[in-house]
Amino acid sequence: MISKKMLAAMAALLFLAVPAAKAGTIYTLDASNLGNSFVGPFGTVGVNLNLDGTATVTFNAGNDGTNWYLFAGQGAAAVNVNADSFTISGISGTAGPGRSVDLSDAGSGNENGFGNFNQTIDSFDGNNFALASITFTLTNNSGTWSSSDEVLAANDAVHNAFVATHVFAYDNSNYTGGAVKTGYAAGGTPGGPTVQETPVPAGVVLLASGVPVLLLGRFLRRRKAATAA
Repeated sequence: MISKKMLAAMAALLFLAVPAAKAGTIYTLDASNLGNSFVGPFGTVGVNLNLDGTATVTFNAGNDGTNWYLFAGQGAAAVNVNADSFTISGISGTAGPGRSVDLSDAGSGNENGFGNFNQTIDSFDGNNFALASITFTLTNNSGTWSSSDEVLAANDAVHNAFVATHVFAYDNSNYTGGAVKTGYAAGGTPGGPTVQETPVPAGVVLLASGVPVLLLGRFLRRRKAATAA
């Protein structure tokens, strides 16, 4: 006879069998027009495809051990979305030390030196509103993305950029004082996954496919027969 503990365990396995968000893709902001003294990486951009078909995009600022970077000003974040029609929502950010967040949807725009992108985000001002991270959600209104690699596309054949940012460089890890230089940075072909899916064991998949329902039915029938006796 199946005990209540066994039923609880099967319910837990069913919960675990629910698929997680699909694996993500990361782009490295490794090209810039700041000059040879600023080698980057200037940051990374992670793209994760959610279970509801939307995609979450996160810009994270980087450093090269000598210079530290933040995102700011016009075109603080830019992506080239692979969709004929899309919407952006949930724009948020993490301010750099002692700074504030004031972000807005700026539509399509040019990232100086790296071409046009069909979705950009502006930060209200420069140094006082420089950001360590920027996050937003994209919804494809003209189709579906089957993987995180399909969410973005190269903006053109010349620049081959998927993501870009208006980057501010600082000469210390506390980001004190003003930026020593500003410019733009971009990233091309994705560099690999940011999140790996954990394979679901075959036994758990079997449970999710209906076996717990059969076992539960058997348990209930036996309980009913025992009660009738």
